[in-house]
Amino acid sequence: MMKRIRRVQWIASAVLLLASSVLPAAASAEPKQVQAEIPEFPVKVNGTPVDSLHSMYPLLLYKDITYFPLTWDMAQALQWQVEWNAEDGLKVYPANVTRGGAAYGYVKMPLQQDLNVVNRYSILYRAFLPEFPVEINNESIDNVNETYPVITFRDVTYFPLTWRFAHDMLNIDLQWDEKEGFDIRSPQQPVLERILFDDTHNLYFYPTLVTKPGYSLLKVNKSLAEKPVWVTEAEAKTENPSIDLTTYYKPAGTDVSDSIKTDGDYVYYKDIKLDLEADKDPQGQKKDVVFEAQWFALGEGEGLLSVATSGKILGVSVRRMPYQAELFHVKGNTATKLQGFRDIPQGVIASPDGSCWIYANIDRRGDIRDNYYRYAQLALLEPDGKFHVINDQLSADLINVLGTDNMAVNQPSRADGSITFEAFEKNPQLGLYGKPGGKIYTIDTKRNVQLLQSYDSGIPFMDRNQNIFIYEPKNNTITSLSAKQTKFWWDYELIGP
Repeated sequence: MMKRIRRVQWIASAVLLLASSVLPAAASAEPKQVQAEIPEFPVKVNGTPVDSLHSMYPLLLYKDITYFPLTWDMAQALQWQVEWNAEDGLKVYPANVTRGGAAYGYVKMPLQQDLNVVNRYSILYRAFLPEFPVEINNESIDNVNETYPVITFRDVTYFPLTWRFAHDMLNIDLQWDEKEGFDIRSPQQPVLERILFDDTHNLYFYPTLVTKPGYSLLKVNKSLAEKPVWVTEAEAKTENPSIDLTTYYKPAGTDVSDSIKTDGDYVYYKDIKLDLEADKDPQGQKKDVVFEAQWFALGEGEGLLSVATSGKILGVSVRRMPYQAELFHVKGNTATKLQGFRDIPQGVIASPDGSCWIYANIDRRGDIRDNYYRYAQLALLEPDGKFHVINDQLSADLINVLGTDNMAVNQPSRADGSITFEAFEKNPQLGLYGKPGGKIYTIDTKRNVQLLQSYDSGIPFMDRNQNIFIYEPKNNTITSLSAKQTKFWWDYELIGP
């Protein structure tokens, strides 16, 4: 019983061993012998149960640590790279994943096993301690003096699944459960990159990579009970024939840059003077600037005017906005600056009571610079002209309105004018996107806010029926908030043969 308890304790910190090919015998004429046994607890590799009783190269226990055979099949399942030669010995590198684009013919396979022998529990098998050099992820290992060394069994190299080797150096996720046993997971190939739109029953993903020519989208049933299906763009547009899959974002306002003029120190939109002075350098000389303007019509003679000012030559920092944006409410012959809205609106949503929502989203998986120099904002313009920036109301760094990225939805608001949005924070570390996770709210045109859900990671998406899904591109997981259900797919289920 004590032996079993020791095993369980070690399994919690033990990890997988990678296999490549049959290695030659150790350099010594008589390598040191050790004794190992076959573990009796269940083991899964990327969801596939390991049958050690019938495998020519079963998992082993040595010093109460799980050892993994470095056969070709095992290495392929974990995507480890294994190199061997007589002079340099054994080299093991962590998994690589395909970054994106077309990878025609690329497939992922679950663990393949050669089950043609009969092994036994509760007996000791003879293994050996080789003396060849061992290198893990470019770090040399003193195998002779290592507490948990590489061993050989049936002329195959076996790798110790200690936490240090497997998790820290080879990026393997290890989990132990008293009933389910030992779960070994390699980094998964991201496939479910971005939800583009939905129809009545399905979500349509733009994938990280395309493995079959012509099949450029993945259809996922909203029940999450079915395996995703690869479809062509023509098949995806069957229920949504008007969808334009050539652009991700919908067009915003109308370009009216030609209507912006300067006269002396002032800037005009047509004949309307704007509360916007021409830029000057420290010596008081006017700068050579470019004005870009967008018009969002609200009614007869009324609209929103966004004016972005930038220099003709840009050499900006990744943390600095390359333009300065101002927003004006134009009504008749007057233009009132709407204080606090500092980005170019992505869109305007009219409400039944005459108010309108103004939003500027950022793509959480788009250009990394957006997370530093863009202002993801939401604002409300009331019929009487009162203006409110919702970010200030909630002290929220960034706000994205949900449903605006759904190509199949023209009006993301509800019948009463209320909308749903996510609030999240900037990441202070350069080189990273916004902080993972956030909070999802609804807000009505009286600015009454209700918290719907907090989430730790992932990207929210709202379908045509106002149902919210949170998807995690890095591990192919989707959660339906309405159904309170989460589904994970192994990468080989999505890009298998």
